[in-house]
Amino acid sequence: MEYKIEKRKAFKIAGIIHKGCKLDTNFTEFWDQLYQTISFDKLKLLGNATAYGCCYSEDNDQTFSYVPSYHLTNEKLAKKYGLDVLEIPETEYAIIALKGKVPYCILEGWEFVEKELFNNEDMKNYQISNSPYLEVYSKGDMYSNFYEMELWVSIEKK
Repeated sequence: MEYKIEKRKAFKIAGIIHKGCKLDTNFTEFWDQLYQTISFDKLKLLGNATAYGCCYSEDNDQTFSYVPSYHLTNEKLAKKYGLDVLEIPETEYAIIALKGKVPYCILEGWEFVEKELFNNEDMKNYQISNSPYLEVYSKGDMYSNFYEMELWVSIEKK
């Protein structure tokens, strides 16, 4: 899989936080809930219309929080809609290019992270950080074999 290392400035997202998730959680239901709460047309008005699946852990157990969300520049509008607002801190990411049907391409991306990413010469001085990880969705048919998106894995120097 192709990847690059990039530092990204802090930004905000708005969505619905789901705590206590496990790897076998049905994340599609969370996206459905978001779209049932707020229409896609209204979500696009929050910022630049980029959709993010945000994962983060608040403790060291086997669960994490997942946030189906959209890029945010209009915090007042997000609060009006009753959405949760999160600030994604400035951090360095390993940005992995994914291609294929969702969720399969995401699962393949995580398999690459777990088994191969840190074995690459340019990644030997890095480790996963505690900042959120992001699934960055693009426009297009998410169920196409040719769909392209990115997985942003937060990293830090050892």
